Order: sequence, then structure tokens, then C-alpha cells
Amino acid sequence: MGFGEIIPTQSLNSVHHLKTCRTEDIRFVQDEVTGAWQYAARREQSLLVEPLPNQDLITYLSFDNRDAHPRGYSILYSLPFVAQVLIRMEKSWENMAFRFGDPTIAMIVKGGKGDKTADVKGIVEGVTGQWKKINILRKQGQAGDMIGGVGEGGDVEFKVIGEGAQITISEISVRTILEQIIANLDLPPFMLGISWSSTERMSKDQNDMIVTNVNHERDRISHVLDQIIGKFLIYERDFGKKWEVKWNEVNLMDEESQAKARMWNAQANLKIIESMAQMIQYGWISQQDGEEYLRREGIEIKKFPKDWYQTTKGIRFVKSIAAEISRA
Repeated sequence: MGFGEIIPTQSLNSVHHLKTCRTEDIRFVQDEVTGAWQYAARREQSLLVEPLPNQDLITYLSFDNRDAHPRGYSILYSLPFVAQVLIRMEKSWENMAFRFGDPTIAMIVKGGKGDKTADVKGIVEGVTGQWKKINILRKQGQAGDMIGGVGEGGDVEFKVIGEGAQITISEISVRTILEQIIANLDLPPFMLGISWSSTERMSKDQNDMIVTNVNHERDRISHVLDQIIGKFLIYERDFGKKWEVKWNEVNLMDEESQAKARMWNAQANLKIIESMAQMIQYGWISQQDGEEYLRREGIEIKKFPKDWYQTTKGIRFVKSIAAEISRA
């Protein structure tokens, strides 16, 4: 979900700039009369929420609206189990890093012959004090030793808590989680910076699916573009002028595939031109109908020479096109 505002110039003769805001600052309220949703914000130092002025200058776009509410949903809402697992894994890795990177030490003191409870407690306090001083020295890059004594048969032992634990190998589980996320995103792994093999290629179905998804997302933001450009034309006193948005063609194929596709398209166009030239020569169709057919096929004929379909000129013309294709 995102919001923006069209800011006109002070003289209201053009659009000065577009301003974006934090989505958490915007609220939705319903008009008491019409029931329509309005953009609102909370007053400073107040709990009251009031509709914003100039509602027609605010642009809004959201994805995955639910229950007739205008607020959009994150894609992780469709992956609640995955999100919970990721949070749990992240916390467990954090705990594991602390355990192995900054281990916790346990000290066990066993009283010896003749030692009383107070004696053992004193030994513990003495060793603990020395341990704290040694840690301070270690942080300063120095070393230190501890000295303690117990009665006959006694013992002082230091152990690392969790020293027998093994580091979890998480590559398989992480990949499983990522595969679920990627399946929901309709994107191949390498487009997210993830590579699981040396050569990963998309199938034609995958490519078509992604291109369709991109075109769908472009259609969804068209109303925002209409609103911004419409306001711009109004302020410029040019409202009613025709305009259109031209998107770059979505192409996810590699360079080699693109080059082959261009060559095949050029060869196909060449065959179409040759066929039209022969059909016009034989009188099967008129020159006007043949050229109209070429236009519908996307072939630009403005640069065609006059009587391009005739035998002598046509052969030279077609050969020149073939030479250009081979050079390409």
C-alpha cells in the first residue's frame, strides 16, 4: 500500500512535484453520508482522526485488498506458516551464535575433607571474583590465572554450558522455506539473487507467466498515472489532450535467445514480403491490399521504393533486405 500527493505550484498553473508519505501515518474513514472511503490522518498531539484536505490530489495504490477494506495486505499474509518458521529459525540461530560465540561458563565446587558449607561458599566467592578480574584483563588483551584451594578430596571444575551440542546444518531447511516463498512470488530463484545450480534457465511457460504478471501489475497502477497526468494537464490548461503510456517490452530471455528471435522475425518478415510481391505480380491481390496486409503484420513500408513488387526492382530490394538481416 502506498500514498502520494500531487503538489501544484502556488499559481496553480502546473504540477510542482509529487510527495510520498509513510503509510502508517494514513488512516481510512468512511463518509457518514455517502459511505465512501476517505484518506485521513491523526492530529498532532491528539487521538482524533480527520479527513485530509484536497482528497482529489491524493494518489493511492494497494495490492491484495480483503474484506472490502482498502488497506492492502503483505505477501507474507499468504505465507503465515512460512513467516512463523522464519522467525523461529532466526531466533534459534541467534541463540546458537551466543552459545558458541560467547559461551556461558558453569563453575562446580566440591568441598573436601573438613570443609564446611561456609568454607565452600567462600571458595566460590573467591574464585568468582578472580574470574571477573580475568575477564576484564582479557578484554584489555591481557591474560590472568586463578588460584583456589579446597580440602582433601575436594574439586573445582569449570564447564561450558552446551559444549556437547552440535551446530545445526540449516541449508536444506532454508532452501525448503525459500522454495515456498518463491512459488508464491511467481519468480525464478535467480531473479531473487538465489542460485542453486550452475545453469538455471526459465522455461517458456515460466517466462510467459512472469511477463503476464508484470503486465498485470502495470495495469493496476494505470489509474494512478491517469490521475497524475490528468491533474497535470488541467493545471497546464491542456485538459482533453490525448496521451498514452508506452511501456518497454518485458523480455526475460537471455541475449542469445533474443538474437535468435530477432533473426527469425526478420526471416519471417522477408518471406512475407516475398510472398506479397509474387501475389501482386500474379494479380491475385492488388498492391493496396498487399501493402495493407504488410502494415497489419507490423512491417514498415514507408521506405519501400515505388513498384517494389515488380520483378527487377523487387529482386534487388528483397536481396538488400536479406543482406541487412545477415549482417545483423
